[in-house]
Amino acid sequence: MSEVGANAAADEKKTGYCEDSTDSDNDTERKPLLRRISTSKCVGRLPVVKEGYLMKQTRSFQRWQRRYFRLRGRTLYYAKEKEVSGIVF
Repeated sequence: MSEVGANAAADEKKTGYCEDSTDSDNDTERKPLLRRISTSKCVGRLPVVKEGYLMKQTRSFQRWQRRYFRLRGRTLYYAKEKEVSGIVF
């Protein structure tokens, strides 16, 4: 494991949350690696901030569909029903 990965793992153990990769290091080459490590390990552990049904526009922007959304950390998930499967942002 690289030094960056070891530091991210140590920070996660201390706080219980993942460190934001944009605040951790000024070296642009290390940011993608740290972000990949932090998001892959921590998405399931972050508490749900908000969840519920919202209306989402279709790709053609002509109709609205009801979808279940869940905001966890900085990631927004959605699905047709309460079972969330896809990442929006």
